[in-house]
Amino acid sequence: MLLRWVLTRDRTDVLTMADAYGTVQVEGDRVTRVRPESWDDASRTHSINESLPAEEKIRTAVIKANMEIIPAQKEIYSSLRRGALDSWARPNGSGDIVLIRPIDWTGLRFHSLDGRDIAIPVDSEYNPLRLPHPLAEYLTGTIPATTTPTAWPDPLFSAEQAIKLWPPYEPNAATSRSEQGPSESAKALHEFDVRLGWIRLTAAVEIIGSVAGDLAWQQVKQAIQRKALLARCRADGVTCDLEPHWIDFLAWDRPDGDVLWFDREKAWRAFARPVDRTAVPVPDRTEDIVVPIARCAELWPGCAWPGRGVAKRILEGAPSAPATPADSLSGGTDVFGRPVEKFVVGDQHTVFEWCMIYTDRHPAGAHPNHNHATVEHMRSRLVLLGACGRSDEVTRISNAVYRELVAAIEAGRIELRKRVYLDDRPAELDLTLCVIGPDPVLEIARRHQDGGQKIAELLARHDRAGGNQVSANGNVRPRASDTDVREWYKEIYIPKCIKDGKQPSEDLDWTAARAKFGNRVRRQQVRDVRHELAPDDWRRQGRRGSSPNSAD
Repeated sequence: MLLRWVLTRDRTDVLTMADAYGTVQVEGDRVTRVRPESWDDASRTHSINESLPAEEKIRTAVIKANMEIIPAQKEIYSSLRRGALDSWARPNGSGDIVLIRPIDWTGLRFHSLDGRDIAIPVDSEYNPLRLPHPLAEYLTGTIPATTTPTAWPDPLFSAEQAIKLWPPYEPNAATSRSEQGPSESAKALHEFDVRLGWIRLTAAVEIIGSVAGDLAWQQVKQAIQRKALLARCRADGVTCDLEPHWIDFLAWDRPDGDVLWFDREKAWRAFARPVDRTAVPVPDRTEDIVVPIARCAELWPGCAWPGRGVAKRILEGAPSAPATPADSLSGGTDVFGRPVEKFVVGDQHTVFEWCMIYTDRHPAGAHPNHNHATVEHMRSRLVLLGACGRSDEVTRISNAVYRELVAAIEAGRIELRKRVYLDDRPAELDLTLCVIGPDPVLEIARRHQDGGQKIAELLARHDRAGGNQVSANGNVRPRASDTDVREWYKEIYIPKCIKDGKQPSEDLDWTAARAKFGNRVRRQQVRDVRHELAPDDWRRQGRRGSSPNSAD
């Protein structure tokens, strides 16, 4: 019922749902319990529109789950852990109703069973802990309240607090949850924080994630521990600095909203020593954690930080004019202090590297092992490109380039200079590591007009060379004109093949074009004219005849 309220803020809807609790249905001699709507049922009902076609129904359900349901669930758990929302239940379904402590919710998650919700204990990765009895028995009141770990069937929540946390929507302002922004007061406070030069920890981690991917929180933790990044917070109600050694005592590895929970005994237990609670001054929790924007921008310069702008991607004026204060592909050190060599743009790179170059980001700047062919590293590359997870102004550009390159590769419009398969999935092609030349990337840059400084420099060299390919060191590879290739294909090649009774394949087209133009012709040029001019019977699927299909 709580989840339904947070999702809809509709009193009538929630009261109708409440009518099902404790009621029975009588049909002749048969009496059955009316199954009330559980946490899972509320999620399913809100996300699935049965009136839509199957494909659209799935797409809408996925969008609602990501944009509405998951954020609502996170808000509920965060409110319970902060103590902003009180909850009560019978421990293990027996004994008296007691208040569930806020800190207990750091290790609890809702589980639905036969129309009833149970808060079950979970580990630090939110996997259910092993209970000594079947879960169904906790609904019967037969499990002693002292049995551990404790499960909490049918928890109750403060309606008054819930309405304050999630006020009902006005009838004349009914908009979807995805259109609801933060309250004006919260937004004003956030903007004032930015004016003061500070940003909330969770917002900073999210921004850093656009460059560092899954390593974002690990980098932030290490920066705080090394005193490279200052953090301010309220520790047990007192405003102070977040001390670096507190990170050693985290009860849960990741922030819960803007709250960090600590366990003083954690480190001591590892050495099997008695705990002296006064020896290590660590709070139970810190909240309202903020970090300085200026320092974040120094440690993670490739990110879009509020109040500081981002490097403009469409260059104005001279092609060689700098888009950023410094060359972002130069060497140096990353946030961990590891050396990063200067990245030299050459005549061929992996798809991942080209997409990073396109947005003036060093491929190894946040991911030193960026060329490892494993599923884990492939996912990290996709995160850095914005093709997986959340995106921002920069990664939206690299994601668009990546998607267009992949579509062209899969359609056979881009020649792969090297295919790379995953080490842990040998049959799966890793498109992020496949090697291509610069032509497809430069063609996208011409159309999109959103490339970074390096791409602008390559385009300028290419244009100065009259359309010929130019590498980063200035070497020119001549290029046959599209007009010459098209005229040869239409006026000479096609008539000769028809006269000789040949139906050449695309590969044989390419062989003939190379014989005619040498290395000045590009495979993409041949594909384009074949797609436009070749007779239909040349494009039929299946094995070709055994005739020597070639032409000069």
